[in-house]
Amino acid sequence: MEFKINRNVLLDNLNKANRIIDFKAVNPTLTGILLDVSPNQVTITSTNNSLSFKAYLNSDNAQLEVATTGKILLKGKYILEMLRRLDQEIVTLVNIENSELTIKNSNTEFNCGLLESEEYPLLGFKERGVEINLKPTSFRRALSQTIVSIDETNKKMILTGMNFRIQNQALMVSTTDMHRISQKKISLDIDSSTQCNVTVPYKTVVELMRLLDGVKVLKMVVSEGYLTFLMDNMVFQSTLIDGQYPLVEGVFPKDFNLTLKVNQKVFLKALSRADLSAETGLAPIINLNIQQTKMVMKADLVEIGNFEEDFFDFESDATMPMTINFNLKYLIEAIRSFNDNLELKFVGSTNPLLITQVDDENLKQVILPTYISN
Repeated sequence: MEFKINRNVLLDNLNKANRIIDFKAVNPTLTGILLDVSPNQVTITSTNNSLSFKAYLNSDNAQLEVATTGKILLKGKYILEMLRRLDQEIVTLVNIENSELTIKNSNTEFNCGLLESEEYPLLGFKERGVEINLKPTSFRRALSQTIVSIDETNKKMILTGMNFRIQNQALMVSTTDMHRISQKKISLDIDSSTQCNVTVPYKTVVELMRLLDGVKVLKMVVSEGYLTFLMDNMVFQSTLIDGQYPLVEGVFPKDFNLTLKVNQKVFLKALSRADLSAETGLAPIINLNIQQTKMVMKADLVEIGNFEEDFFDFESDATMPMTINFNLKYLIEAIRSFNDNLELKFVGSTNPLLITQVDDENLKQVILPTYISN
């Protein structure tokens, strides 16, 4: 096997493949990255059984020139380091006896051992099923806005992931840790009868957000037991979490006694002044005393002191004062997911807070208040 290829493109795709590998896997072949070289294409594959990745490199996207074909199983972290140390645009990879790989350019050469490619499992990528075309930037934004409410350590396995539900020509992206809820609605140009309801692990979401950076074409495929994403030259597949995800819409409050309108950046800056959790490791509880023209914010900062600020930069329909407490970390993360003027909608001091963007309710953040005993 021998081929020439753009070093940066190869390095980028090998790095994506390497990120999902479990280097503690009992089967040593699963710690490797499979390169399958055909006359016109190099296919890169990796898996950890839960996540699988595949990328296609060719003359158009990677300046590929194949001299001879073959299949090899790389030791990922060593190959990555070798490619980083080379400094020319085009590199050559050569494997003659299937036990050693040579990586070289015009004046540098590395040699490294290989794993046994014949023992690598045959992966079944599910590229057919319920197929949904998505806008990559909008979908990635939805993931980043809702991932904050996932509790990766929750004892209820279904709550350790992100739920994707399609109905009424819309994709609902939902997460909850039972203390807060994040939900983003994405309108879809699909048949009204199309439906699905699947939940993927937290690590799937984290890796998917990385892979989506810069992607131009995206398709989501829902099949039995799997969720697959087709992105430009890549395929990314995840197993699903078994179980029924809670219907979080039932928790959303509908009738409100107080609504505030506030600029996201201004309010976030004020809340951040009370956030010294990095110093103590503990997220403080913030007390909001909301009046018609003033909000008094107070927080006891463990082992540091206390915080108090009078905040005036908001509009309110308040007729009576309201006092309510929140976990400051939850409130800041919810506010940070928006980027414009906000509406904070209150029912009462013991009821959930609903946060939306003015004139756009596609993103909803719900936070339960925190009870403080006297």
